[in-house]
Amino acid sequence: MSNDQYTRIKSQGGPYDSLIQTAASTHGVNYDLLHKQLFLESSFNPNAKSPTGPRGIGQFTKATGKAYGLVNEEDFYDPAKSIDAAARHMKDNLKLAGGD
Repeated sequence: MSNDQYTRIKSQGGPYDSLIQTAASTHGVNYDLLHKQLFLESSFNPNAKSPTGPRGIGQFTKATGKAYGLVNEEDFYDPAKSIDAAARHMKDNLKLAGGD
């Protein structure tokens, strides 16, 4: 997807915006950053699956998903669980990187 497609989705809103906002607020990460990351990972497709294994909106691998509470296969494809896991993962990565 192109930057123009993201701009259009961002301005019109999408079906997961409220879940992304809640997860960003709950875990103290920037909404716009989380929103853009999820778009880049999966184009907001909860059924996205990479040929190399990552899946769901957050495109989690089995090991990383498990670390963030995605226990069974259905969890990876559950938008609420995947988005919350992505926000927690982002928070941890930002902490490791000193906030950058």
